[in-house]
Amino acid sequence: REKATMDSGILLHCVGADGVNGGPWMESIECQMIEGGTGDFILVGGKGKPRITATVKQMGKQWYFDPKGEPREFTGGRINWFGRDPDWKDVKGFRGKNDVERPAGEWNTLECICDGDKITHILNGVVVNAGTKASHTKGKILFQSEGAEVFFRRIELLPLKK
Repeated sequence: REKATMDSGILLHCVGADGVNGGPWMESIECQMIEGGTGDFILVGGKGKPRITATVKQMGKQWYFDPKGEPREFTGGRINWFGRDPDWKDVKGFRGKNDVERPAGEWNTLECICDGDKITHILNGVVVNAGTKASHTKGKILFQSEGAEVFFRRIELLPLKK
């Protein structure tokens, strides 16, 4: 990925065998980590179809998280974080006008909060995406790199306070 955006992710609630979707990944609900798109949901299908409901608005052919939007169930594809640039391009160093993500080379804090059937993505203290009624509520966690260098400074797994 010398000229393309750096692309990684955190795959949540992974189930089934490796490679069930035609690639190396397990069936899961992914928190995307890609320049300009960190916090997007990607539903990685396998034998089952992961589902999640999000409040969204449609812009062109794409769906964007909007806490005031209409709830819609997704069974595949991508749910963009609320500020993803509609003119996003797969080029190294892409920066959208509303990016919450820090530029390459700076540390980001990404929280994936899984509470029963609710998943919330928080990037640098900002809720960028959230879903409810997730079909997958337990499973493995995978840290993904798609041909791009990624560093994790600290990974913490914490139980939720009830």
